[in-house]
Amino acid sequence: MSSHLKRRTSVSAPSTISPMTKSSSSAIHLLVVATTLALLLLPIPTLAQFGPCVNEQNVCAGDGPVLRPMGSCRTYVKCVANQVVEVLSCGPGNIYDVLLNRCNWEQSAFCIVTSCPPTEKPTISPTSSPSASPSASPSVSPSASPSASPSASPSSSPSASPSSTPTSTPSESPTSIPSDSPTYTFDWFADLEMPSVQRDVESIVLQSFNPAGIASPSTRYHYPELIKALREMAREGITSGGREFKFYAPTGERSMGYGRANLAAFLANAMVESIAHDTCDEFNIDEVADRYALSNACGQNGRSYQDEVCANREEWHMSCPVVSNMESVSSGYAAGMSGRAPPPFFCRPKERFDDYAGYWDRFTGMSSNSAYANARGRTDVEGCCWWGRGALLTRGVCNIGKLNYFLGKRAYDERGEGRFPTIDFCAHPEAVCASEEGKEEMRWITGFFEWIERIQQYPDWDYISNLRKFVDGGMNDDSFIDTVSSIFTLGCHQPNCSYLTVTKKEERRANFKLILEIIYYSVLPDETFAPVPRVTPYPTPRPVTPPPVKGILPPGVWPPSAPASPSNPMSQLAPSTPVYQPGMDPTMPMSQSTPSM
Repeated sequence: MSSHLKRRTSVSAPSTISPMTKSSSSAIHLLVVATTLALLLLPIPTLAQFGPCVNEQNVCAGDGPVLRPMGSCRTYVKCVANQVVEVLSCGPGNIYDVLLNRCNWEQSAFCIVTSCPPTEKPTISPTSSPSASPSASPSVSPSASPSASPSASPSSSPSASPSSTPTSTPSESPTSIPSDSPTYTFDWFADLEMPSVQRDVESIVLQSFNPAGIASPSTRYHYPELIKALREMAREGITSGGREFKFYAPTGERSMGYGRANLAAFLANAMVESIAHDTCDEFNIDEVADRYALSNACGQNGRSYQDEVCANREEWHMSCPVVSNMESVSSGYAAGMSGRAPPPFFCRPKERFDDYAGYWDRFTGMSSNSAYANARGRTDVEGCCWWGRGALLTRGVCNIGKLNYFLGKRAYDERGEGRFPTIDFCAHPEAVCASEEGKEEMRWITGFFEWIERIQQYPDWDYISNLRKFVDGGMNDDSFIDTVSSIFTLGCHQPNCSYLTVTKKEERRANFKLILEIIYYSVLPDETFAPVPRVTPYPTPRPVTPPPVKGILPPGVWPPSAPASPSNPMSQLAPSTPVYQPGMDPTMPMSQSTPSM
């Protein structure tokens, strides 16, 4: 019987005690004894419930926690109704800590579990003396068969005497040595269900910040809903339009880290986009001279969301048509903005030529209807209903159009598919945040969908193979998360592929490191990033939020006032229409715009 003990406490008394220190030494000795007894009396499940030893048959017996360690403390099981339903493994350098009910660094963990001895290894070699009636022929057949009823000692030796050890494997393979960790399908969701992991994610990741940088739990993003949406997208996924959208989270002891790292990258970007601000809608952040143009609803930082059609010609028809008489109002604004925050985004048609959206002064809290342009020169908000929404702030007529084409009403009307068959995301883009049908579930699922469609299935850089390379290489290389952030914010992965820059690059990287420490029990680099203390206070120097698609069209080319047909809103765009590529400045004519590669 073997025993695994971590964090042993050894007490050795001095051989002699001087009269001056005798009383103090006795007190210390009594204190040590009392402390040791208190530790032994702790309600540690592994000491009381398993009996003399632990194996698969008795580890789930009796009352106790859902997760319980096996004999090696490097594996643990999930118990349901006193039965083992899953066997899981701690990462390298970790064992199960019975005080924390989670995996912990081996040098810091406390685990006392006695494993049952394995069954004796079956004897392969035959006994030295043959039995009176051998039940099986020798491995090497003798040239002459023995008599029907051999005597206690064979009357004649076979031409080839069998050796004391057979030269070939017996006809029946011996029973393998039993193990205290039988083979099961490893499920990384078990780690995410641990109370300690949920506590850390809720207290660090799902936090929003006020203007003073004080954190509080998000009111829009919660852990149970995150795990529910993640289970759906990772286990079942969504099949629509001949494509499968499934969050990459492979099973298996050696593969669970890939899914954890994928989730960490997703949440690192969601924290920057929406969670830290406790918002479902994009909010007005593009400030010029202490004023916010209300026409920023049309696009911020030099972007025009209604012009961001799908650059791939095979996907042009997926873009939402822009209808000039559409009206919508954002569901809220960011919690972390300093001063008097501008009002939520809105869009509406122009009533006359001088119908301006105006601006908002954050110091006075007053607005004006004068002609105040955003970075692209827009002074009105007609057709400007395509600001970001959801966990990743999905924005633009291409990305929102794909929601409708693969998940929404268009998927159902055209192919009988769709996760949200009654929601027309093109007619009602505000449904992601305001729909009674979706609520928080829709925020997460639309975010996961965009991540899968734009990041996992990005065609020019194999995300999955690079993710596996990053994890297998020890997770030391920041270039992985930096490249992912570039794809997400710029739509391209190569250095200098866009005239814009990745917004909050260091914050995304720090979030990624932090989340890995929470959900991935493996050896991380010695120097890890500390939690981001607060959202960057506003105003910031001209933030740049690049387009989420690879190219945009020049102003005035797209969209037409109404599409030629509901199924193909791009049919009025001539095939020869030039499309801007990453690195080109959309504010300049194409003859003067040169990519800086």
